Amino acid sequence: LLAASNLPWDLDAAMLRRFEKRILVDLPDPAARTSLFRHFLPPGAAEPLDFSDFARRTEGFSGSDIRLLCKEAAMRPLRRLLQRLESSPTADCAPQEGETGGEGCREGIPQPHESGAADC
Repeated sequence: LLAASNLPWDLDAAMLRRFEKRILVDLPDPAARTSLFRHFLPPGAAEPLDFSDFARRTEGFSGSDIRLLCKEAAMRPLRRLLQRLESSPTADCAPQEGETGGEGCREGIPQPHESGAADC
């Protein structure tokens, strides 16, 4: 039987008796957290990142917690862009007078042929 838990102290005694061996993997130390941030954050940030500060602020985080934090941080600019697109006047796709439906939706939003995607 193989199992994993982030809270092994919350497992009941009957469950723990079924395991032959227990291996406790400790939380990452500051050097390991710095390395995890270097690995999970995308390169080419607009400003230099202080990975050692990130490691200091994330005391008690597991590797999985750090991965999720980096994923959320990488999604933040995309969410801002989507919010801007949704709040722009061209985001309203309701048919205007004289339209059959949705013609105005694409105004202001780059189309594949305009963004150079065809060159890829």
